[in-house]
Amino acid sequence: MAKGFSSARSAAQRFNWKESTYTAHENGQNDIRREMATKYAEAFGTTADWILFGTKADETGIDGQLALLPKHQSERLIAEFNAMIRAARILGKTSDE
Repeated sequence: MAKGFSSARSAAQRFNWKESTYTAHENGQNDIRREMATKYAEAFGTTADWILFGTKADETGIDGQLALLPKHQSERLIAEFNAMIRAARILGKTSDE
């Protein structure tokens, strides 16, 4: 759930984001591009790294590393990371059954 909001819908409405897109990002259905992660981070008072990776930039240095790459490469790495997270979630669900 979005920080300080009772639902994804209320957060999306507050920040004038498309509700279906924000909800899909929040529940992991769709990948989050760095541009949107930055917008979400600004709105929620955190960092894009926290939104994307669950870490602060100073913990991983990821912002500095990604900044050195061309944008299409950094977005590809983020997409690959998101795919790994989804796979881990799927494996976690199947191993619990």
